[in-house]
Amino acid sequence: MLYDASCSGSVESLKKLMEEDRLTLARISVTNFNETALHIAAMLGHAAFARALVGYQPNLVRELDSQGCSPLHLASANGHVEIVKLLLVEDSSVCHVRDQDGRTPLHLAVMKGRGDVIRELVSAQEQVM
Repeated sequence: MLYDASCSGSVESLKKLMEEDRLTLARISVTNFNETALHIAAMLGHAAFARALVGYQPNLVRELDSQGCSPLHLASANGHVEIVKLLLVEDSSVCHVRDQDGRTPLHLAVMKGRGDVIRELVSAQEQVM
């Protein structure tokens, strides 16, 4: 059910799930690739859903999937600048995390030509250093 809510971006479904079971997000992985609900929301561009997830459980920002990707990697690769900003506000150090191929979120944004995301990530890296 959390996977379905993540795919649809339904904040109302998330709220209902959290009311039914406050430990819903403690069961981190929602796919076979160890992706969290935040990974799915970041990949699909569901900004309101991502914001709600981070509000419930901020540490999801730092979770890695089976490929070593954070939600920031996925939002960056897919050009979802609003989610990139949200994740960087929560923990800007995640912009330095490398996936299993050694790529940071900035590498992925450059590879995909995501100009707005590149600007956000460069700015965040300058602030972290």
